[in-house]
Amino acid sequence: MKQRHPQARQKMSRVIDEIGAALFACGATEVSLRLKKEPEGLRLLVQGDYLPVNRPKLERLGKLLQPEIRDPALAETFWELAGADLADDTSELALVGQILDDARVVLGEQSVEMELFVAR
Repeated sequence: MKQRHPQARQKMSRVIDEIGAALFACGATEVSLRLKKEPEGLRLLVQGDYLPVNRPKLERLGKLLQPEIRDPALAETFWELAGADLADDTSELALVGQILDDARVVLGEQSVEMELFVAR
């Protein structure tokens, strides 16, 4: 079976791993992930809860996932380093922010919703 767009799938797999880990680290007790295959790429819809004390961490996560500038060259370099041991969780989430092609993060009082997209 021929795989089409394996890099988009690999990137989304990385996104799923990092987002799940980040939300559980922020006190989530339930995280729902819904992955949609679209003609242009893969879209991940995330819903979860968090402990209010961790709101600053989630605000930071939102900024990392929605960088003001997405540099394709930087994203490619980060992606090549993805197998390497990066310095900390923030580096991993910065990588996720760079490999995403679009992101939306909405924080409620104790809930978070994300829509994350990786193009083919």
